[in-house]
Parts: sequence; structure tokens; C-alpha cells
Amino acid sequence: MPWKETSAMDQRIQLIADWLSGDYCKNELCGIYGISRPTADKWIRRYDQRGLQGLEELGRAPHRHPNQTAEELRALIVQTKLRREAVEVISRVRIVAFSDKKNALGRPTA
Repeated sequence: MPWKETSAMDQRIQLIADWLSGDYCKNELCGIYGISRPTADKWIRRYDQRGLQGLEELGRAPHRHPNQTAEELRALIVQTKLRREAVEVISRVRIVAFSDKKNALGRPTA
């Protein structure tokens, strides 16, 4: 007989169903599901506030980044960098063309 696999979401739904049935107290549910009392309180509170959607895992990424560079400034930085790279390419082309011209005239290069 294979092991019975359940996801965390399935366990949370079962926890809430057992809680709503009134057959168990919180301490018993915590023992059955292997969670702490504050964790059980958290899932019950989220269920009360948002229903089944409240039992889904929330994102852990920060909602805002206080030190983030403004989009306008980032665009300006990229434009400046691209302009500088274009100038460097043009300069290299001119240097190569000038040295090729010197070589064509038979002048020694350094």
C-alpha cells in the first residue's frame, strides 16, 4: 500500500474542517497536525478573514523596496551607457582607419 501524500494546502483545509466540526479543541488539532498553537491560530484567523483563499501560501518577497532606483533614473543611466559605448566604438573605428591609412602610406607604426 503506497504512502498517502497530502499537500500543505490539503492539510490546512482539513485542519479548518476539523476545527469547524467542533469535535476537537485547538490543542488537540495542534497535536494531530504537528503544529504550534500560534500557527493554528494564524490559519484559523486567515480562514475567517478570507475564506479558502486565505489558506494559500503568501509571497515572501518584500512589497516595496525603499532603496530601489527610480525607473526614470534607470532609463537615463542606460541611455548614457549606450551613448558612451557608441562613442567608444566610433573612436575605435577612427583609430583603426587612421592606422590603416598610415600603413598604406608606408609609414612605420609604433
